[in-house]
Amino acid sequence: MSYDIVRKYMMTIKRQFFLCCLMKCTIEVIGMRKQPELTETTHQHLKETVWNLLKERPIERITISQVTETANVHRSTFYRYYHDVYEVQEELEQETLQAISDHLSFIKEGNVTELPLTGLSGYLQQVLVNNAERVHFLKLRSVEGTFLKELKSIIARFLNEMVYGEFSDLEREFLLEYFSSVFLTNMEFFWQHPNEETLPTMIRITQRIMLEGLASAMIDIEKPTGPVSKR
Repeated sequence: MSYDIVRKYMMTIKRQFFLCCLMKCTIEVIGMRKQPELTETTHQHLKETVWNLLKERPIERITISQVTETANVHRSTFYRYYHDVYEVQEELEQETLQAISDHLSFIKEGNVTELPLTGLSGYLQQVLVNNAERVHFLKLRSVEGTFLKELKSIIARFLNEMVYGEFSDLEREFLLEYFSSVFLTNMEFFWQHPNEETLPTMIRITQRIMLEGLASAMIDIEKPTGPVSKR
């Protein structure tokens, strides 16, 4: 009699253990299905948190504790994705550079390079303006200026296809450096004057400089053509 009781008890334990294992496996499967989406959401949340902090202070003054407290996640969650805050900044820089590079590559793939030089310069300024906030802060917070160097390199590769004629290596390098700096200065100007008139004004003046030269662009060509009254 006692043996039967023990046997039934053991069978009950086994059934409960089996049900627990089954439930655990079911939960894990469901979790695995949701994991990629949840993982990417957390990843983006951490990145956006660091980005918002970067707009307030340099990377040297951002700690992992500040990031996790602001993002409301555990410290261990941060380490699943990054080793330190510098790695997050580097990812933000590479994303921005890739976005700009992709836009400029799109011009080549779409045969937009057949546009006149002034048309291409306007498109380039539009691309930079679309990324003005990212470029402004990442350029400002970049460690050892690496972001600006890479950005200039991307712009120079694009402009290189617009520079025609027989130039020495030094002349070509100067032209690319000069115009890269011009476009980045324009972008910074837009960041300081974010209104609907700024971009068309920048494009118009930049195109005049490229076509007529700096001296001509600095002279107001819209002068009255009628006779000047004498007093």
